[in-house]
Amino acid sequence: MIDGLPQDHTARSTSTGRAPLIVGLAYAVCVSTIGCGETRVDELAGELESVNANTRYQAARSLDALGDEAVEAVGALTRALDDESPKVRYRAAKTLAKIGLQAAPAVNALTARLQDDDANVRYYAAKALKEIGPQSAPAVEALTAAIKDEDPKVRYYAVRAIRSIGAEAESAIPALRKAIKDKDEKVRRAAIKALKDFEP
Repeated sequence: MIDGLPQDHTARSTSTGRAPLIVGLAYAVCVSTIGCGETRVDELAGELESVNANTRYQAARSLDALGDEAVEAVGALTRALDDESPKVRYRAAKTLAKIGLQAAPAVNALTARLQDDDANVRYYAAKALKEIGPQSAPAVEALTAAIKDEDPKVRYYAVRAIRSIGAEAESAIPALRKAIKDKDEKVRRAAIKALKDFEP
C-alpha cells in the first residue's frame, strides 16, 4: 500500500468492537446476497444512468463492492467515467481496476480520465490501465505524460501501467529514465523495475 493512497469510507466499527457496519442501503442489499447475481448487477448498472446524483453514486459504490463480479456492468461503468460527479467517476474507475483484464473495452475512456481534474480519478484510471495490462497499449502516450503528474500516486501507477503493457510501451523509456530521479521513492523504485524489463 502506498502512503497517502485514497481511502474508502464504506465501513465503520462500533464502540463495542462488533464487525464493521456497512453504510448504504444499496451496498447492504448487494452484499447480503450471494454474489448479488447478474440481475442485481444489471439493476445497479441501470441506476448509474439515474438523473439523481446520489443514486448514481450509491450504484457506483455498490458495484465497487462487487469488484470483478461487476464485469457485466463494464459498459455502464465506462459511461460513468464521464459523470459530472468526481465521486462517481472515481468509483467507476476503481471498479474497472478491480475487474481488470475484462475491463479492456474501457481503455479509451480510462485514458481520457488521466487528465481528470480530480486526482483520485486520475489515480484509479492509471491503476485500471495497469490491471488491464497489454491491452492498455493505446494509452501509452497519455501514461507517459502522466509520469509527470503532480500527484505521486498517479505517477506511480502510470509507471506501473507502462510496465504492465510491455514491449508496446517502449516509447516511454526516456520518461522512465527521468522517473528514476523522481522525488518520490516509490515512483523511483517502480521506474527502476520497469526499466529492467525494457533494458535487461
